[in-house]
Amino acid sequence: MPGYAPYAGPREFYQEGRTTVDLDSADGFIVVNDAGNIFTLPTAAALATEIVSSEAVDASAGTGARTVRVAGLDANFEYVEQDATMNGATSVDLATPLRRVLSMRVLTAGSGNQNAGAIDVRLAADTVVARMLIGNNYTSLGFFTVPEGTNMRLLRFGGRLNAVDAVTPAISVRLMIRRDAGAIAEIKATLGQEGALEQQRIEQTFKNYVLPGRTDIYLMVDTDTDDTLFHGFLELEAVR
Repeated sequence: MPGYAPYAGPREFYQEGRTTVDLDSADGFIVVNDAGNIFTLPTAAALATEIVSSEAVDASAGTGARTVRVAGLDANFEYVEQDATMNGATSVDLATPLRRVLSMRVLTAGSGNQNAGAIDVRLAADTVVARMLIGNNYTSLGFFTVPEGTNMRLLRFGGRLNAVDAVTPAISVRLMIRRDAGAIAEIKATLGQEGALEQQRIEQTFKNYVLPGRTDIYLMVDTDTDDTLFHGFLELEAVR
């Protein structure tokens, strides 16, 4: 695309997010992501600027996570990867502030071989915008924004509900699309199922659904089953 450097990020993305679902009929749909059921996006006025752990041993000489690679989109929505050396519960500034966080990965760790605490990327006001859960060493959040200067083809979306054997849940999953950072999100597709669903996956595939740069894509879920864990996923690939 004229005016932009060639996109040099990953050609394929598989984004998975988790959320603990504790709903009743009044709660409605919640966003699927590892940072909790309330999801905050960085804006032009409030970029994500720091990374921090809930445990002191996630530090440069600690037994937990020592360095973390953060992938995301910069202030111009262009793809960037950066490595941060952790300092435990003391926040560390990101070299490049981010409009979107797409993933976090532990690169090096001490004797514990994993992140000992929850690792958060935050706005300067300490608002969490991305979280890597304890011991996971990786998160892709279940949320994606198409980088500037490229198009992404949506291949599949769906999820699974980790319900107990005795539960017969009903579940509904919405695929949400926001065409630009300032636009209102729209429902692109909905999946629903009723019956025994433990560890079963529901999904929908797309033949040729292409999303332009700066498009946000994410999932929302509603279920009548309390205190269960929902895993949602998005699968996309870059196209020219």
